[in-house]
Amino acid sequence: MARTSCHFGRSAIVVTLCTLSGTAIAADPSAADRETARDLGARGIQALESKDFADAERDCRGAFALVEAPTVGTCLAHALEGLGRLVEARDVFVHVTLLPVKPDEPAVFTRARETAKTAADSLATRIPTVTFVVVGPSQGQAVQVTVDGTQVKPETALLPRRLDPGPHALHVSAAGFEAMAETFSMTEGEDRRLEVKLRPASPGPTSPTETKRASGAEEPPRSTFPMAAIAVGGVGLAGIVVGIAAGVASTSKHSTLAGECNTMNYVCPPSASGDLDAFHTLRTVSAIGYAIGAVGLLGSGALYLAFPRAASVGSVGLLLGPSACAIRGAF
Repeated sequence: MARTSCHFGRSAIVVTLCTLSGTAIAADPSAADRETARDLGARGIQALESKDFADAERDCRGAFALVEAPTVGTCLAHALEGLGRLVEARDVFVHVTLLPVKPDEPAVFTRARETAKTAADSLATRIPTVTFVVVGPSQGQAVQVTVDGTQVKPETALLPRRLDPGPHALHVSAAGFEAMAETFSMTEGEDRRLEVKLRPASPGPTSPTETKRASGAEEPPRSTFPMAAIAVGGVGLAGIVVGIAAGVASTSKHSTLAGECNTMNYVCPPSASGDLDAFHTLRTVSAIGYAIGAVGLLGSGALYLAFPRAASVGSVGLLLGPSACAIRGAF
């Protein structure tokens, strides 16, 4: 795939070693850095001559990190080119051309810069370009694009993008659409428009209630009974119970008085005064109990009718008996 041309030889290695000295490079690297760079540079150039691009990339990258000499930078770029990493190789070549020129630098540095410029221009025509065309989202909608695990800046996601030749992994997503993942391959010098179709995302599962609302169907209304109506009704029911109990007791007491008093003129002997008082008291309690019961039940009904509830309501009824009463209803 790669077409790497480099012209390093024994003399170039020797010159590189000699020029990696304090007089030819910046003063920042230490003596140990420069000595390490000499050793790594020599090994990297030898690996490059043997087309061992992986070792050349490793050693020359290390040397260039310590001392940015044009010769070592060119070695690193040629190694990257041999590995098929054309985008990174061209970036290093351009970097070499921009290194500051030293007043007394050797000619080998000048030739390395010239080589870097020629190689950078050549790679510019070999690096493939891809333009992603995403179909589905509306114009202007944000689209997330990831290439080889690296997210592309949104502003450039749909603009022409330079990539290395070879296979690539693509992942595209947008709000409201199903994410898409695929692989594609580029060849040297290729300029391709890659169309990506996103399908609208399927709606997620909904609850039965949400389904009924979406279809327009509503649940049957459920009636409610206000607590205040229950409380007032309870008081009324208690009053009815007291009224009935007192009424039964007063009836019994009246039967007792019928045997003690003269029913013709309603005259009772003094001995019957206690039963007579009890009879009157029970009658009064019974009347009051019935009155409270009636008010309570009527109030409960009024509160129930005034309380907001469903259209279909239950029935309520009062059962009265000689010795018991109850409220019957369906709610």
